[in-house]
Amino acid sequence: MERVLENLAQSSVLAKLSEHEMSSLSQWAVQRHFEKGEYVAHYGEVWPYLAVINSGVIKVVKFSPDGRCLGSLSLQPKDEFWSPSLFDGGPLPGALEVRKASSIFLWHRDHILPIVQKNNRALWELNLLLMQRIRRASSFIEELTFYSVSGRLARLLLSQFEDTDSDLITRNLSLDEMGAMIGTTPVMVCKQLYRFAEEELIKVSRTEFQLINHEGLAEIAGTR
Repeated sequence: MERVLENLAQSSVLAKLSEHEMSSLSQWAVQRHFEKGEYVAHYGEVWPYLAVINSGVIKVVKFSPDGRCLGSLSLQPKDEFWSPSLFDGGPLPGALEVRKASSIFLWHRDHILPIVQKNNRALWELNLLLMQRIRRASSFIEELTFYSVSGRLARLLLSQFEDTDSDLITRNLSLDEMGAMIGTTPVMVCKQLYRFAEEELIKVSRTEFQLINHEGLAEIAGTR
């Protein structure tokens, strides 16, 4: 119960509940454990739950019929996922894929909604959280519409280099993850990376990327 309350207190929405309300919710929490490669929920499934990540990494992903990833949201410890099914009873528009062994706490809509609906502060925070997700999805759609695969990949690489003063960064993302972040397949990511290397924009090794020509990459990214 103590671990459940700790997770509730970290939630932007549920932290607005009273101690009594959080204590009531903690009684309804169900903890589940998943191994890498498993699915918490599948695309099209009616899954009426709130999930709070206790440990691990879970991706919310959506794929096109040809295998392209059309969106990806990474859920880390303390993050929360309010399933659309929880609100409207409809199917999930994406799948919840376990990328790293994870444990999560789940609340069914029958337990979470009656409490949240009575708390205006929690409802307001929930609205803010959903608006942030909508804006993120809108930005992703704009990138898919207005930027080529090479442009989206260049923007992703430049964003990685922005976080460091070095021209070397560790390859922390797999080809699958990079593809998910820019809406394409891992094969296409691989092809574009080696095209950038052939054009001497970057150097690619198994463990690192080295930035060679910032201006050239920025031109492809459309940020110059």
